[in-house]
Amino acid sequence: MICLSCGSDPYESGICKKCFEILNVRKEALRRNIEELKSEINFIKLSSPIDPTIQIDTFTDVVLIPCFDSSSGPVHAHKIVLGSHSPVFKAMFQNYVKESKHVIKVADVSYVALRAFVNYLYTAEVCLENQMAFGLFILAERYQVIHLKAYCEKFLIAELNEVNAISTYTFAKKHNAKRLLDSTLTWIVDNKEQFVRSEAYVKLKRTNPGIVADILEACFSNDLLILP
Repeated sequence: MICLSCGSDPYESGICKKCFEILNVRKEALRRNIEELKSEINFIKLSSPIDPTIQIDTFTDVVLIPCFDSSSGPVHAHKIVLGSHSPVFKAMFQNYVKESKHVIKVADVSYVALRAFVNYLYTAEVCLENQMAFGLFILAERYQVIHLKAYCEKFLIAELNEVNAISTYTFAKKHNAKRLLDSTLTWIVDNKEQFVRSEAYVKLKRTNPGIVADILEACFSNDLLILP
């Protein structure tokens, strides 16, 4: 019987010993990864200093204003919550003296993303789609919320397809997200036939050939196969 995984020498069972061992290693790594993420989320939930039955907007002492989308209004929060989960916020509040400085202007993100970010610091829960993941990644990176950054990165990698690969690549390069960048390049190479037939790629060659050249150069520099 041919190995169902590698298609090599015949075996009595459906998979050869080498492939079985490799799959077991991958399975164990994924299991550990899931357990680590669960423990991190539980830590965030248990360490929240605010009673979860209290509304987030109750007795707040800091206001965050999204410069990109200020017309939607500010996001109210408690300094003790923000500072407990972000070393950047903690340092910021330790240096605050004047009451007027309790207003923080946040650049480059929408009100929706900022609101979701603050809510995550209270609940460790978030509902992701690509644009939300981009916004939350920026905030998690800026305020050093490591758990959320890793979660957004894994989501974006898992959701890669011919429609969003280009925008994900551009985002990853702009924000120096090496793991996301490498994963996107690998996806493009592994799915090159599907990718080059996509409407997004055809449009990109016409409107922004520089990005196409950039992707090809990155593939070369990473010793990856090159697009046709």
